[in-house]
Amino acid sequence: MNMIEKKLLTQMQLYNAETRIFRFCSNEISNLAFAIGSTFEEVTKAIEKLFEFGKLEFAYSEGPSHEKCGFMLANTKERENDLVDKKVLDRTSIRVLEKLNNFEHSSSKTWVFGDDALLPVMESIGIDRAEFDKCIRFLEGKGYLKCDDWSYPDRFELSYKGIHYEEFIKLEALKNEP
Repeated sequence: MNMIEKKLLTQMQLYNAETRIFRFCSNEISNLAFAIGSTFEEVTKAIEKLFEFGKLEFAYSEGPSHEKCGFMLANTKERENDLVDKKVLDRTSIRVLEKLNNFEHSSSKTWVFGDDALLPVMESIGIDRAEFDKCIRFLEGKGYLKCDDWSYPDRFELSYKGIHYEEFIKLEALKNEP
């Protein structure tokens, strides 16, 4: 992939493109070109290449016509690999943040260490309590979690950065682009 294709992919990730459909229209392509500091023609070519690489897929309209109405990021695990490769966060940290954000047992997003309700989180990621504890402390140091004074009971919660971790990781990845 060339630099324009990489920047375009990162920019689309910033727009939460897992669910967003980009339309095949000059305004949408021009906005992407402006966002990455490129030309309309270069972005059009980059989009074609990203389709070839399997990074983009067609989006289809609702209803009986079900025609191609735009494009979106392909739904692959490569997004996580891309972020790990860009040295933003390690894979375990990304998975912990994902699990905590989708944790069904806590509406307040506050947890206590040693809580058995966290066992399914650890098991689904494949880590033990000691590694989970280290990951939580690492994420706190990066600003993704807030921890209460580390005295008993050890409590932690997602910070604003932790709740919106995908956007912050992608912004950090964009900063790391050469």
